[in-house]
Amino acid sequence: LIHGVIDCFFEYEKKLYLLDYKTNKINDVESINDLVDEYKLQLKIYRSALEKSFKRKIDFSLIYFFDIDSVVYI
Repeated sequence: LIHGVIDCFFEYEKKLYLLDYKTNKINDVESINDLVDEYKLQLKIYRSALEKSFKRKIDFSLIYFFDIDSVVYI
């Protein structure tokens, strides 16, 4: 059993996007990479749920880090 909430998904120019927000404190590039690795499974699960629900492929999965005002494509 997995419990979670999808922060945001949207369609733009006929592409579907999954966007997850993170509020972690970012100290350096290594910590960004570690966090991205840590959250990949979460986004994979969200992506799978959305694709099953909408019967469409999610084209892009992204993580937005508030601390550094930056988006990372997964």
